[in-house]
Parts: sequence; structure tokens; C-alpha cells
Amino acid sequence: MGYERQGMQGFYQFPQPITHSLSFSQDSRLRNTMSFAHLHVHSQYSFLEATIHIKELAEEAQKMELPAVALTDYGNLCGAPEFYQAMQKVGVKPILGCEFYVVDGNHANRGLDMHGRRPTLYHLPLLAKNAAGWRNLMQMSSKGYLDGFYHKPRVDFKLLEEHKEGLICLSGSPLSHVNRLLAMGKEDDARKSVLRFREWYGDDFYLELMDHGLEDEATYNAFHIEIGKELGIPLVASNHVHYLKQEHSEAHDILRCIGMRTDLNNPSRPRLPNDKYYFKSPEEMKELFSALPEAISNTLEIADKVEFELKFGEKHFPKFQIPKDVDAADDFEYLRQLSEEGLPKRYADVTDELYQRMEFELNIIQMKHLASYFLIVRDFIVFANEREIPVGPGRGSAAGSLVSYLIGITNIDPMEYNLLFERFINPERESYPDIDVDFSDDRRGEVIEYVRKKYGADCVSQIITYGRMLAKGVVRDVGRVMGLPLEEVNAIAKLIPDPVQGKSKKLYEAIKDVPELKELIESRGEYKQLMERALTLEGTVRNQGVHAAGVIITPEPITNFAPLSRAGEEGVVVQFDMNNAEALGMLKVDFLGLKTLSILDKTLALIRNKGVELDLDDIPIDDKPTYELFSRGDTIGIFQFESSGMRENLRKLLPERLEDLIAMNALYRPGPMANIDDFINCKQGRQEVKYLHPTLAPILDETYGIIVYQEQVMQIANQIGGMSLGRADVLRRAMGKKKEGLMGEMQPEFVEGCSASGLSQSQAMELWALILRFAKYGFNKSHAAGYSLVAYQTGYLKTHHPAEFMAASMTVRKGNTDEVVLFLEECRRMGIKVLPPCINESEEDFTVTRKGQVRFGLTAIKGVGSAAIHNLLGARDTGGKFNDLFELCGKIDSRILNRKALENLILAGATECLDGHRNQQAQVLDKSMAFGQQLQQDNARGQVSLFGGGDDDESGIGLPHPELPDVPKMTAKDLLAAEHERLGFYFSGHPLLRYRHEADALSMHKVVDLMELQDGTSIRIVGLVNSVKGRQTRNGDMMANAKLEDLTGFIPLLIFPRSYENCKEILKDDEPFLIAGKVKSQQDQVDLIVEEVEPLDTAVKRLIKAIRIRWTYDRDAETMIAFENIVRKHPGGVRIKVHFQNGDGGSWVMTSERYKVSTNQQFLKAAEKLLGEGNLRLETVG
Repeated sequence: MGYERQGMQGFYQFPQPITHSLSFSQDSRLRNTMSFAHLHVHSQYSFLEATIHIKELAEEAQKMELPAVALTDYGNLCGAPEFYQAMQKVGVKPILGCEFYVVDGNHANRGLDMHGRRPTLYHLPLLAKNAAGWRNLMQMSSKGYLDGFYHKPRVDFKLLEEHKEGLICLSGSPLSHVNRLLAMGKEDDARKSVLRFREWYGDDFYLELMDHGLEDEATYNAFHIEIGKELGIPLVASNHVHYLKQEHSEAHDILRCIGMRTDLNNPSRPRLPNDKYYFKSPEEMKELFSALPEAISNTLEIADKVEFELKFGEKHFPKFQIPKDVDAADDFEYLRQLSEEGLPKRYADVTDELYQRMEFELNIIQMKHLASYFLIVRDFIVFANEREIPVGPGRGSAAGSLVSYLIGITNIDPMEYNLLFERFINPERESYPDIDVDFSDDRRGEVIEYVRKKYGADCVSQIITYGRMLAKGVVRDVGRVMGLPLEEVNAIAKLIPDPVQGKSKKLYEAIKDVPELKELIESRGEYKQLMERALTLEGTVRNQGVHAAGVIITPEPITNFAPLSRAGEEGVVVQFDMNNAEALGMLKVDFLGLKTLSILDKTLALIRNKGVELDLDDIPIDDKPTYELFSRGDTIGIFQFESSGMRENLRKLLPERLEDLIAMNALYRPGPMANIDDFINCKQGRQEVKYLHPTLAPILDETYGIIVYQEQVMQIANQIGGMSLGRADVLRRAMGKKKEGLMGEMQPEFVEGCSASGLSQSQAMELWALILRFAKYGFNKSHAAGYSLVAYQTGYLKTHHPAEFMAASMTVRKGNTDEVVLFLEECRRMGIKVLPPCINESEEDFTVTRKGQVRFGLTAIKGVGSAAIHNLLGARDTGGKFNDLFELCGKIDSRILNRKALENLILAGATECLDGHRNQQAQVLDKSMAFGQQLQQDNARGQVSLFGGGDDDESGIGLPHPELPDVPKMTAKDLLAAEHERLGFYFSGHPLLRYRHEADALSMHKVVDLMELQDGTSIRIVGLVNSVKGRQTRNGDMMANAKLEDLTGFIPLLIFPRSYENCKEILKDDEPFLIAGKVKSQQDQVDLIVEEVEPLDTAVKRLIKAIRIRWTYDRDAETMIAFENIVRKHPGGVRIKVHFQNGDGGSWVMTSERYKVSTNQQFLKAAEKLLGEGNLRLETVG
């Protein structure tokens, strides 16, 4: 039988409308003759297949007065919670569904089919009719990802049959099973497919009609109409919605190009055939299907059938299993026992105040049914402690809980630091608290695995995250797909402000706030088009990932509560994001990996190696040398205190107690940073501490009259405003989130409370304005306290065990070359010698020698690998130290420690302890390996060398070793280059060290400091330029990319055509230059846009005007004469300033009228040798 398109009204015209026996209630709230429900809609959670944002979808549905809408994203249910809430908010009935990818055969089979082709994916939309249907959607989506994922999440027909209960099935789009069979001319098979679906879904199976103006659709629809009439299967009209408005068609095309990594110039790119796949109005749909009114009304019938509520706010926490040897009736009684046992352990004097605080917290915990939550967290912390996995003292507001402290969840005393429980659990709010826990980043996985085994792998999962197309990124993506020149797109993107505190400014805000951006966009039609499309796509989900810390734990298999997915190679994740998973009642715990805890752990292990046992819980909290380290700003490597801006503020603050560090930790953030100078001046007595009213003094005394913490806002509202602390927390949140309505309700209550505390109405309003200003920026004191304690512990170890601390820090950072370079420079500054890697002395990680020197770790050498290192160390442990390369090759397994790895060890300097120099060893490597292999073969055959030392000699020492070749040593330049390639930096001697005086004088910043500078900041910096690579722009001009390296790290250079034209003749690799340019900063990437390049020697002659000599009172006349002789040997044009310092702290500067000097390398070297390092400085001011 054939089905041909007829030229008819709308899409089809029939002599008589086809009717079905199905009927529905005319008094339903969904019955409306003008109404229609969209049942086949894709959102941005169809991942680069659709552009629709759910909030905008809900607004459009409300505007169209639709009674219901179904969400049917491809393969997943990621958007379901957001969609459900958004639709409910606007009074539209949400229908949850999914368009599955279905394959013949077994969905878990990832191979080719019997014809050698990848299995065909059939599209099938299913809608949840009730709770059973929702569970089946979750089960199938999970199985599609976990078992059937092969490019797409796939299910098979067997799964469909097993999970058919509670589902409404639409026959699907042109890519459905039925329609694909029709496309192949297999009408009988298509009929069988229809019958199978009708058998499975009964009256809940509908034949889906679509009209996007395609010839194929006419054929499919005619078949559906005919067979529907014959078998009594109802028809339903849909539009296959992929974008919200018809004008978004081009943006959707671009989105598909982004997903397929192609562009609009590719004529064979996959795309929808026309611009009809938008969210059409009921009127448009009724016009299309005017000949089939029942296909429209059946959308309402389906909506009527759906009786499912997605329940938010219910709690699905696992019940903690009380140990069998514990006599406790339930989880709360066990929690009480642990808390009471903890009181005398934590406090020598258990006061009434402590007991009352404990009782208060326990009552709230019981009221909110949170005892199991506390016990679950405590349990995995106990596991970590028993396995000696480092655990942080407290993170976030949980540190404000006394019960948490008593049972060992936290390790910072909330009473001593005046931390508030209500900031953690508010008795006047319905929300549940978060207990976030830090573990050492290298052992965090062990704790998660313990939880997975304890509660069951099917009850524990990590959480999905979404990478979105934000302002700068979406402009670059759209520009690339449109084929615009890269430099033009970058010029537009550069004008968009960078994110602040992780929040990216919206494109429309950037256009409004940056006149240059608006002007540039309006200068060309292509730029306007780019921005229009970017505005449509902004915020669209681009990719999926795994939440860095969040883990879901449920009492039953997770798929009873949420669907699962697979995020690449990173493992299984819950399809709902963190907020939606929590809103649906699942227990979320953050297991965070903290690098600093790994450093502390490795430092303590190195300290134990020298026979010293140290427990960080026992170190004094008032150690003067540690606070002196903070006061000097010597905090490179100190958690939360190592940025250049923080170090500068520490030098001004001169902290003397942990509270000072807590305050600085809280203040050094955008917003409150403006109060740092006032805080410091008040602490140092240079500025009077002022209070708006005397009643504020007890609350703000520790922060010198400045509101620093969120807890202080709560205390003001409580102690002066008369609110409970729970109510005060509600006010704090309202102020922080600018909830004007709620603030308006609470203001009279606050003012009334202030009046009862003795304030006038004007004073109360002034205080309200004060806390309103600070509430926006106030920081969580509990969090600052926990992290400042970790910082103090870190500082203590750096102060008292510096070599061990630096070795541990470099071990943990060995994968980041820039950070290792920074720490090597810090070791040099601290006077700690770092020894090179050595196959006879080094271990896997950085270690400390008996002389207090740091020995380089072997795993930090590139191109060797941990397996090769283990083989080497095993051979050394078994057979002792190596004497030469031949012996080494005779002891190792060359299949593991292969030629390339050995060459890298040699050129990195790790074999300097063996006979011969590096060039000799490199030249004889092949002979050495052949010798080693022959020796191992002889030993395996039991042969004894004629020259051997007997049966016990298997080292090959007795065999005559080949002679080392007579070749010259590597030049210093080649040696350093080889080290740089294998280590990522210069080790034996940085080429820039000889220019450090010039660099210090001419550089405004060091590379390590550039991350903190704002985009567009002008700088001047000295460094070695390398990796210069010229390339042609689209306009045919030449530009270059390069790297600049100083003693603290590397930064990429962008040299655009105008600058490159001026410097291309002088730019040479590994030469020092003075570079002037501007910082280009976006998120975690910092580049330097080069404006001017000048050879360092030229810059020194042009800019250095004076040399300052530090002359201390204890220098004798002989030193003065020796210095004068050096000056005479190097005459030049640079003034000499002598900074005299006497023993009483006085000083004065004198400029020599008799001598001027040449600041060449010979002079600087001789003068520094005489006067000592740090006693001379070049200056650009005469």
C-alpha cells in the first residue's frame, strides 16, 4: 500500500474526520477548545542538540496559556527537577519524559551488527504517567548510560518491555523504529512494530503525527492515520521542538556545529532540514492539523492521564546502623552518648554553659531528624583516622557545632572562637545542613570507597556538574563556527569583563556596561549577527563533568530516587546536579581533597625519619616564631596566605594570634578587602576604634569595630535587634541575597528590638544600614577559623622544619612545573640547598638528607614514569648502589626501565654519581644496555664469567666493561637545555641567576604574581624568552607565540603583528629581555600581550642609574679598601649610593662624588663576593 502527500488544507484533508472510541472528561481543568499540550520538547539538557533554557520555556508556555508541557530530552532526565519546578511556578502542568535511543539486540553490545555496521538508533519518546512510570524512566535512563553507552546512551526492546509499567508511549519522530522501517519499504514490519507497542502500552500508546513540511513525514503520517483507524489506536499531534522561537534556528545550527566540531562552511554538517522545529503556539498547531482535531485534543487526553508529583523536601537519608556492642535504643541516643563522652575528653572543666550548649544542639538535631547524618559523617572520619588518612579540622559552618567537635567531626573549638551553631543548622528554617569534610587529596578516594562498600555501590554515587557556555566562551565558540578571523573574535571577547568571584557577567550586561564593546559590535553586520546568536546560546550546557567533592548516599539503590549517568572516564554520577539532588531529599556529603593536608602528612613523615614525633594537635597555638613568619610575609606554600597581595597585607598587619589570621582570611576577598587598611590601622593603634553604639563593642571588639563575619551580623540582630539567632540567620541570608520583600518584613522587627536595647529609631536605622552593607560581603567565621588553623599548622612546620616542609611541598606539586620552580626559588631564598636527582641517593619523592638538604625526587623527571622508578629502586634495594652505567643496565629490567627512560635519567643529571660524564654516558647507552641484557642472559643460563667473583657475583662487576668514549663534556648551555627538557626547568644553574640584580631592578612583577593582576594591567618584566614560533594571521600578517621564564615560573607571550614586526630580528631563544606589555587574564589562564621588547643589556645601559650598597657598622676598613679597588677596576656611568647602618638602628645614605661604576657581570660578581648576598641593589633612579 502506498501513501502519498495530497494537496490539502493544513497538512492533510480527509473527507471525514477519523474518530476514536476514546473519550475524556469535558469538565477537566485541561479541557479547552483552544488548548494544546506540547509533548515532544527538548531542552539544553539534550546536550548540544537543543538550545532551550527551561526558565524561558516555562515563561513561553505561560504566555501561550498551555495547560501542560512534556520534557523529552535525549536519553536523560537531567533537566526534570528544574523543569518540574519551573512549570509548577507558572501554573503549567509538567509532564516528565525521555526520548530514548533504542537498538535491536542487546543494548550492552558495543560492537558492530551482523552486517558490520554500527547498530541503528531508533528514537522513542516515553512519558511518566505515574510514580511507577517515573521509576521506570529512571531505571532505563540509568541502564542506557551504565550498560548501553556507545556514543549515546542506548536501551533495547527487552528493557522497554521490562520497564513498560506506568508509561505513555508516543510512536516517535521520523527516526523512530516504525518510521525507519517505513523508510526502508518494510510496511509489514512497521505494522508489527506498531502492534508490539500497542501490546506493551495498551491504551497509553499513541501514533505520533508531525508536520515540519517534509515529504517523508507525509508518508509516515498517512500510514499512522490508516493503521490507527484500522486498529483503534489514537493519534497525537506534536512538533519536534529543539529551539524556542523560529528565529533561533540559526543559533541551533551553530550549537550543532559546536557539538560536532565543524562550522557553517561545511555543507555536509548534520542539521535540521528547516526552521520549523520551534515551540509553536496552539493556534499554529491547530492550523497544521485542522483536519485532525482529535490529534490536538489527544494531547490534552494524555496530559489528563498523567498523575505524578515529583516530591521535593522529603528526606531519603540512610539510617545509621548502630554497632552491636553499643547499648543505645536508636541513632539519636547513640549520638547523645558520643557527645556526653566527648565533653570530658575535649574540656578539662565541663561547665554548665558547655552542657547547655550541647543540649540545645542535640534538641535541634533530634527535631530535624539529623542524628544519622552526624553518625554517618563521624563514621567515615573515624575510618580515616584509623587508616591515618589526614582529615581537616573543619570546613564551612559545621565548625560552629559543639556536637560536631565533641564527636570528632571537627577539630576546632567553637566555644573558644565564638562560632555559632545557628549558622550551621537554623532551627527556624526547613533546609538541611551541609557537613563538608577535607581529606588529603591523595587519599580521599579511600574514604569514598569505604563509604561505597559500607552502604553499597548502588547506594553511593558522585554528582554531575555542567560546563556552560558563558559570555567569553560562547562568543569564541560562535565566532569560530561562523568562520570569523580568530583575532577579530578575540578582540570582541577581550572587551567582555572577566568573571568576579567565579561569576561571569551576562552578555547583555557587558554590552550595556562597556561602550567599546557595543561600538565594536555595531560596527559590522557579522559582529551583530555573532552577538545575537551568542545571546541565544549563552548559558547553554556544553558538557558534563563530575562534582569535585559531592557524593550522594541513599538508603536504597539510587535509581529509586534519581537516574544515573556516566561522566566520561570519571565514573558514575547522579543525573541531577547538587542542588536538585538535595532538594529531592538525598543525602549529599562533600568529600574534598585538600592538597595542604597531603603536604602536612608528608612533612610529618619526613620529620619522623629524623627521629622526631610531632602531633599537630599538640603544637602551641601561640608560637612566636610562627607568627613572625606570617609577619614577614614569608608565606609561599602557606595555605590561603601565599598570594603576593596577602603577603603584603601580612607585613602590615603583623599578626600575633590565630584570631588575626582568621580575620585576614575573611577580609582578603573581593568586597571586604576594602576594609583591610582600616582593620590594620586600628590594630596597630594608628586609627581610633569607633562603634556606632556602645552595645556593639562586645561583638566587634575582636575585629576593631569592623563587621568582618556573617556571625557578627547575626549577633547584632540577636543581641541588639532582639531576634533569636535562628531569625537573625534568616535576616543575614535575606540581606546577603538582596531579598527585598523579606528584608522589608523584618526591618520593623529589628528596629523594635533595637529600641528595647536603648537605641533611638535613627540609630536603629543607621545600624540597619550598616549591617545591610556588610551582610553582602561578610564571611563565614567558622570556615575562616578552620582554614586559618590549617594555615597556622602549615606555617609552624615551615618555621621549625623548613627542609622537610619544602621537600613535602615539592613532592605534592611535582606535576606542576611552575610551582616546583617557585619552591626551588623559595628554597634558595631560605638558604636550603636542593641537591639534584641521583639514582643512588634519590627516592621516588623529594627527601631530606641528614645535613638538612633537600634531595630531588626521581618521579619529578619527565619521561621516566613511576613503574620505571620502582624498578630502579627495587634493583638498588636488592643489589646496592650502582657504580657505572653497565652495572645499572645489568640490574634493571630494560622492558620497564627502557632506553628512553634511561636517557632521560642521564640528561636530567640523575646518573652523575656513575663513572663518566653525561655526554659519555649518553654515547655509550646502547652498548650498556646490550651489555646488561647479555649479562642477564648469562646469569639466567647459570654461566659464570671467567673473570667473575664466584657464584654470588651477578652484578657483572667482574666482567670487563666497555670503555667510555672519549668525547667532550656537554657545554653549559646544552647541559641546561637538556635539564630543562627533562625537568621542566633549569636545575644546575638558571641562566637568569646571573642577571638577578638587573631583573630585580627593572621588573615591576614576577611571573608568580601575574595571576593576581587585573586584565589589562600594564607591566614590565625581565626574563628568558624561549619557544618563539611565528605564524601567519588570517590577514597574512606575521605574529608569534612564545614563553617568558623568570626564576618563579613561566608565562605565555602573545606578540601581535605590529609588535612582532619591531622585534622579530632580535628575538632569540634562551636570551634575556626586558618585556613591556599588558596582562591578558581570563579565569585560570594568564598571558602577556607584548608591546615592546628590548635586550636586557641594552635596557640596563638605558635605565640603570645607580647601585645601592648596604654597609653595616661591623665592616672594617680593609673591606672598604677592597671595595674601592673593585670600583676602580670597573669605571662607568652608574652612581654609587652607600646605605650606612649603625648598631642602634640608625641609617643614612651617601652618594659618591668621586666614583661611578660599570654594573657589568664582573663587577657585580666581585662586589657580591666581598659584601655578601643581599647587600647590593641596582636602581633606576639616580
